[in-house]
Amino acid sequence: MLHELAASRAKSVPERVMAGAQPEVWVAEQVREVQYALDAGDTIFAPATPAFQRRAVHLGHKCQRVKDNTMQRYRRGC
Repeated sequence: MLHELAASRAKSVPERVMAGAQPEVWVAEQVREVQYALDAGDTIFAPATPAFQRRAVHLGHKCQRVKDNTMQRYRRGC
């Protein structure tokens, strides 16, 4: 995962950070939108979203290593 703090949202920032790489999944915009909602005072949806996103990424990494029945339990939230 790549991060860079920049005072600008200019096109040059992600171009410099990515250096031509093409990621499989883009989540930066989601993270920024969730942070905006938190800063704006959302107390329902936004606070739960980061944990949901972390769990999705974690399960995505795990899905290649666990048995099908284990993934079914994860999908059910058990």
